[in-house]
Amino acid sequence: MILLPDCPVVRVDDRTPPSVARAVQRRAGADLVRIGRGLYVDRAQWLALDDRARHLVRVSAVLPRLPGGAVFAHESALLLHGVRLLGPAPARVVVAEPCRTRHRGPDHPLTRPRVDRGLLASRLVRPGGTPSR
Repeated sequence: MILLPDCPVVRVDDRTPPSVARAVQRRAGADLVRIGRGLYVDRAQWLALDDRARHLVRVSAVLPRLPGGAVFAHESALLLHGVRLLGPAPARVVVAEPCRTRHRGPDHPLTRPRVDRGLLASRLVRPGGTPSR
């Protein structure tokens, strides 16, 4: 089981009062780091994380914004499964939407995602096409 790093995310969106949004944006750069559109984390906590943990913070931050049926894919899914990447983790979270994969069969990893800790991730497929459990 992969534990997601404890790094609270400050969210700014259309429902955020303008005065609060401006205050958060003023703190960005000094106390906060912008990790995505309207997503900020404490600078000291962020700098203490390695690139894998930073990516997992981004994954947990974008989860509420995912459209229905979307799953984490590629490097994002690998990190959620606990697989170490050969290189650094990407700065962007990778998501796949099943509606864009209609050509895939019912046993394709994107069609039948794995649910782990409430996060959807495409299933790992072993060489030769055998899905992992």
